Amino acid sequence: MDPKDEGRHAPAHELFALDLVDPAHRLAVAVVLGFTGPAAWCAITLVGVGRRCTTMVEPDAGRPRGLEVRAPGWWADLQCLVPFDHVTVDVEAFAVVLDDPADALGEARGERVPFGCELEWDTRGSVTTRAGDTTVDGYDVVCGVHGLVLVGDERLEVDGFGSRRHLWGPGVFATGPAMRTVTATGVRHDAPTVDEVLASAPIGEVVPLRLDRELAVVQDPTPTLAWIERSRGC
Repeated sequence: MDPKDEGRHAPAHELFALDLVDPAHRLAVAVVLGFTGPAAWCAITLVGVGRRCTTMVEPDAGRPRGLEVRAPGWWADLQCLVPFDHVTVDVEAFAVVLDDPADALGEARGERVPFGCELEWDTRGSVTTRAGDTTVDGYDVVCGVHGLVLVGDERLEVDGFGSRRHLWGPGVFATGPAMRTVTATGVRHDAPTVDEVLASAPIGEVVPLRLDRELAVVQDPTPTLAWIERSRGC
């Protein structure tokens, strides 16, 4: 991969998705930044054991400068400090806490709370590139993740694992159903199967962008927390 691939591929359809799992706090966070041509959208989700789903979706973030996006009530900035090695994400926003995660598909009415983060993704292992798909290019990177998450009046020092995904090309938003599971040791791409989930009913689920998102327990090869995304396709 070329270090320039860490930046925008304008005017391509493009997706930057970063997630983290913190086993100590039993929570997971995802930050997704997407581009349809020059226009941007953003989604943030937090789920966890004993927590209601906290989410923010901004479908129209205008035309950002690089990977810094702004809209009324929120700001997000993704910076690659060392290509394929070290990335930071800073967010200042207002999100909503939902009693039912499915409400994210509707009017998403809930308790409005401040949400912010100062997080760092450090690469663990190799960069996994995509092969065999002529409509989508990109890569996945398994990472250690640490930093600060602010939600409501909570200040959480997080230290866990996660991944970075960067995709671009005409087929980014036209993929068929599939499942992506992120653990501390890797990223798996599978067809959806219930056998993957060994214990614990899904803790949180939200589908703001044709994705089911869950924090669950999977076998890897021993039971461990994992971040699961299921694409519903078009």
